[in-house]
Amino acid sequence: MPLSDPDIQRDFAPYAKQFAQSDQKADIYFSYPPAMWHIDDIGKFRIDQVQGGGFRAQVGAVGRFIHSSGADKRALIVEDYEGGGGQDAAWVGYQIDLENISKE
Repeated sequence: MPLSDPDIQRDFAPYAKQFAQSDQKADIYFSYPPAMWHIDDIGKFRIDQVQGGGFRAQVGAVGRFIHSSGADKRALIVEDYEGGGGQDAAWVGYQIDLENISKE
């Protein structure tokens, strides 16, 4: 789902800031539809390569991420790009266990 900077500031930034100030050790929970989420990791990344179509990110773009988990193995990933380098977005899905991945 696409996000705007005001969405990120309202729905995610306060919790990411708390998590960062704890040296990424605090149990930070927040509500974002459709669930309650626990922040597992935050950080920055740079796009080195874009393959395929449909991606709205530029090579060289720098972004921040928030990885969160919820009940029933739900997963939430937030991407926040600096300076218009990509489309800010929230991705909601489910965690995949390593034993459920096969080489075929």
